[in-house]
Amino acid sequence: MDNLYINTIRICIKAKKYSFGETMLYDIRSNKAKVIVIAVDAGEASKKKITDKCKHFKVSYFVMLTKQELRCLFNKDISSFGITDENLAKKFIENLNKGGNQYGE
Repeated sequence: MDNLYINTIRICIKAKKYSFGETMLYDIRSNKAKVIVIAVDAGEASKKKITDKCKHFKVSYFVMLTKQELRCLFNKDISSFGITDENLAKKFIENLNKGGNQYGE
């Protein structure tokens, strides 16, 4: 689990440029969240709620990683998170594309 995009996520965590839970939903509405990552094994209701909100407010989202992988990165039980820094969000998408993994909307 050591791809370029994982390193970008680690930078977001260190810089505290991420949100999750209700804060993330608020950040989507207020246009603070630039990219959303949803765990592939997140609950269907949660996935639908987040993806619908992302589509409505035109925020890019990716369904990737597992809840276990997110737990290892964040040391918290989360099923999704948002990157709130525009430059880190661009770098995340760029690194995803470089990594050759075809995740996405």
